[in-house]
Amino acid sequence: PPLLQVMFAAGQFIGGGMASLKLVFVLIDSLVLIVLFLGLQRANRDPRQVLLYAWNPLPILEISGSGHADGVLGLLLLLAVMSLGAADFRRAAIIVGASFLVKFVGVLILPFIWLRRQVRDSVAIFALIVLIGYLPFWSAGKNMFTGLLPFSAKWRFNNGIFSLIDWPIE
Repeated sequence: PPLLQVMFAAGQFIGGGMASLKLVFVLIDSLVLIVLFLGLQRANRDPRQVLLYAWNPLPILEISGSGHADGVLGLLLLLAVMSLGAADFRRAAIIVGASFLVKFVGVLILPFIWLRRQVRDSVAIFALIVLIGYLPFWSAGKNMFTGLLPFSAKWRFNNGIFSLIDWPIE
């Protein structure tokens, strides 16, 4: 997706290679810590609870160790949830649109905006953000999503016991 391409370009811009890309993702995950801290303060909760995330080995290993882009999606979804909590549905729709431009699964939060009866505005804003994000790739035409089908068919990696369950039904 387009916003993820921007993240890859940022990694290339600051030096190229996997270490630069991991640095971009670690910086974004650091923003998650800051947003969590501020959100906890705003909610009158103990901001030290951010340590529960900061000390979690999964993000540390996957983001800094493996260069996973899920921290970008996590940051955007966290911002969207905070926007929903503040009843700022338009900002939430913009952020959900941006999250879709990182990973398609980001669209799953859109119904939570719709449940608040902000359907027309949020759908229009979401669609506009997605359209703007894909405009630079418009010349690809029908080939824009050709990689999505093979990816969706072969998305499993290191799936352990799931492969034993899935194998008989393939």
